[in-house]
Amino acid sequence: MGTDDLDKRLNYSMMTSAILKYIKDVENKALYVHMSGMQKKDAVISLIENNMPTVYQDHSIFIDVMIDALIYVSNTPSILKGDKQIFMCCGC
Repeated sequence: MGTDDLDKRLNYSMMTSAILKYIKDVENKALYVHMSGMQKKDAVISLIENNMPTVYQDHSIFIDVMIDALIYVSNTPSILKGDKQIFMCCGC
């Protein structure tokens, strides 16, 4: 494992930490101001754009997907357990 790999992992780790912090900040604000899910996501993206413009320009798709994934996991914690989901067929 080279230095470049470590630098990339550190950068992604810092990005993930920043995304989590901004999600938490927006959730705290949402307690006082009614916001839809899309408004919350837009607010998180706005914080990232303002505070880390270069990172957002270079990794906007990654950041967008990370926000969606983190929110999905927080809303559906059973996904982390690896529970089997049974899909019911219509009987055909």
